[in-house]
Amino acid sequence: MEAIQFGEPVKSLDAATPSNALNGTAYAVPSNNVGFAWSTGFLVAVDAIDVALQISMDNSVWTDLDSSTVITGEARYKDGSAKFVRGRVETVTIGSGEEITLTIALIGAGGGGG
Repeated sequence: MEAIQFGEPVKSLDAATPSNALNGTAYAVPSNNVGFAWSTGFLVAVDAIDVALQISMDNSVWTDLDSSTVITGEARYKDGSAKFVRGRVETVTIGSGEEITLTIALIGAGGGGG
């Protein structure tokens, strides 16, 4: 499994076209207590979306750390303690061929915007 590095954004979902729930690529986190900057983007606004930034200590049990329902995309920040991180589309209503991108970056030790 690839590890996410501080200051180097990764795409957990890259041009995904889900029609239902979809787990993004999971990344190992190099430090347990970090700040996660994450963003969603869409080529065209979706009709409805519920995406989550998920964390795990064992890469099998996942917990939502943060979520977004903004249909035009947005950038968010959340402190968390985890060994693994991924994006997840919970629900989505999109036209055919619409693409979703979810990017995650480690900002540093927690303390930014809990």
